[in-house]
Amino acid sequence: ELQAMVSHAFWGLAAFSIPVAALIAAFGTPLLGLFGDQFQSGHTALTILAVGHLVSALSGSVGFLLTMTGHQKDTLLVSLGAAILNVILNAILIPFFGMAGAALGTACTTALWNITLCVVVLRRLNIHTTPFTSFLVHR
Repeated sequence: ELQAMVSHAFWGLAAFSIPVAALIAAFGTPLLGLFGDQFQSGHTALTILAVGHLVSALSGSVGFLLTMTGHQKDTLLVSLGAAILNVILNAILIPFFGMAGAALGTACTTALWNITLCVVVLRRLNIHTTPFTSFLVHR
């Protein structure tokens, strides 16, 4: 029953998240312009962050699943690793790419964090949080 609920949740998240990310990518400059002309230069960073959060959304509620089923230590360890990786990537990328580097480091960390939690959910709970989970783990 939990697998069925998680699968339905995936499609609901996908139906909302994919169009929002596409709108941000396509119309980010005018949207940012609503806050002032100087914000329009952040379109690349906003698009990169939108892609990272799209991966996060399409991963499902993996952190909640693990926490609710007694695997909060796994979530903690992955979160700690992601935080450390985020600091390292930002320290490397920001000097070279500025704001886009910060966005890239954060988006990569967010995506990797959620993909890792997808694998943990599959291994611990045998629940596929996305239709793509079978590609993440070879049994």
